[in-house]
Amino acid sequence: MRGMGKALGRNPGGQDWKRASIEGAGQLPYFLTASALKPFIINDMELMEFEPILYTAGSRSGGTAHGIRAELIPHICDVWLKARAAKALSKTQLPAAERAESLMRGLAHVGIIALVDEATRYQEVRDRSELRKILSAYISPELLPWSQRFPEEFYKEMFRLWGWQWPPAGGLANGTRGPRFAGKLTKWMIYDRLPVGVIQEIEQKNPADEKWQRRSRHHQFLSKEIGQPHLEKQVAVVTNIMKVCDDKDEFIKKFDRAFPGTFDKNRQLSFLGELEVDASE
Repeated sequence: MRGMGKALGRNPGGQDWKRASIEGAGQLPYFLTASALKPFIINDMELMEFEPILYTAGSRSGGTAHGIRAELIPHICDVWLKARAAKALSKTQLPAAERAESLMRGLAHVGIIALVDEATRYQEVRDRSELRKILSAYISPELLPWSQRFPEEFYKEMFRLWGWQWPPAGGLANGTRGPRFAGKLTKWMIYDRLPVGVIQEIEQKNPADEKWQRRSRHHQFLSKEIGQPHLEKQVAVVTNIMKVCDDKDEFIKKFDRAFPGTFDKNRQLSFLGELEVDASE
């Protein structure tokens, strides 16, 4: 619960704890007890019936901690966004709504459990049947027709940060993307952020030949209902992060902050050194 509050920039204490203790505030987390949020909570049965999850904290503290269900994260963000849209928030509360918007863009209602499993490494012990369910939801049973899933803006911002020529040599009309390292970045930014097992399954279905060419684009193997919408949201989030950065070093720091633990420090020199690898993702 404290982690979610921290993500919203709301520290426990002060008026939040007072509101949580008054009659009618119920069991709501402290970051939802502001009076400005109440009109936007009463219509959400998931939040109205909120019950904290009690669990034993780590060995250092050993006490009882309060958690929230992962599925409630989009609901919590939505409350803050609705309150902002209605201009019900004070100036000091607006930063929380901005953080909620960033979270909402980075999370899809479908797949949230898989994303949490990846962050906690629970996938290492997850039952194989659960993995099959995820793959059946994300992987299309048949190859879908090609359509543009990566807007020009995505690669234009990438090329700007890495200092590459734009438009790439040969022109966009010929399908040229420029440095082969762009493919490695695309996989790291986008496909590796899908639920664990998805990109591995796609790479088996769409292997590279001896010239590192693939017969199809990876996104053609994603399901129309779940896989492709998740990919499009990830592309939008990453594009927005790139827009507010001045160079690749700043982007890597912000990306690692938005997706903690995704940037392996041992691979840092490889990314900054722009290794020449497969770009046919």
